[in-house]
Amino acid sequence: MYAVILSRSAQKGYDDLNEHRDRVNHLLDILSVVPRPFQEFDLIKLSGLNSAYRVRIGKLRIKYQIREAERVILVFYIGPREGAYD
Repeated sequence: MYAVILSRSAQKGYDDLNEHRDRVNHLLDILSVVPRPFQEFDLIKLSGLNSAYRVRIGKLRIKYQIREAERVILVFYIGPREGAYD
């Protein structure tokens, strides 16, 4: 199992969620077991960052990094697409 950790900015984005909170919770639960759930979610690898991925849930984007050696998933962005690629 992997520990799922939200950065301060990801936690703020999570706290601001009105809709899709159940789907984001489901994603976070799955990430602790399967760090690359390509089959269940719209997931792509981000270029330019080691072991970083983006998941699309509606208009939301969740970006995270896998730290294999520590068995940690660091979620560093949860929010709308508009701010996801700044």
